[in-house]
Amino acid sequence: MLDVERAIDAAVQKGFSKKSCQVLTLHLNELIGLILEEGEDLPVRIDECALTSKAIGMIDIAFVCWMNDEPATPLPDDTYVNHAMRMRMNPGHCKLALELARLHLRKYGKLVSLEAWSLLIP
Repeated sequence: MLDVERAIDAAVQKGFSKKSCQVLTLHLNELIGLILEEGEDLPVRIDECALTSKAIGMIDIAFVCWMNDEPATPLPDDTYVNHAMRMRMNPGHCKLALELARLHLRKYGKLVSLEAWSLLIP
């Protein structure tokens, strides 16, 4: 998860350039590989007590930051839909992910987009 956090910071700092998106994708895929079985997708509902919820939180923080600007490589549509559903169906998770994403973005003088904040509204 530390590698993902560093990749998020690097991507935010570099405005989600093509290379920083590739590095972040690599680290996200490694993290997802650690928490999911082969062929399994990220869950929409999150068990707040599960250890995987922390990893899913880090993934959603990355997605919020990624969608915030106009990245060189956009987030795939199916990834965005899964992320948006998970955020809307888990308000506590959504609020925490948005707040932590806000902290990552604030380091570089950026604000969380209105689109991301709208995920809090049911």
